[in-house]
Amino acid sequence: MSSAHEYEAGAGKTPPEPPSRDEAFGPEVEAYEDEGSMILFESANPLAWVEAAQTVSLDDVA
Repeated sequence: MSSAHEYEAGAGKTPPEPPSRDEAFGPEVEAYEDEGSMILFESANPLAWVEAAQTVSLDDVA
């Protein structure tokens, strides 16, 4: 994939398409609260759940 910096106006080529949202920012993550817990999931693949034996506060790992 060529970048916009490689595009030359007089070269007869069309400028490259901008990246999709997923390419530019990664997957879209959604969240909801359930019984006091925050549930995060990827909206494009909501069945890709991960089970953990221990929870970790986002403040502790950020």
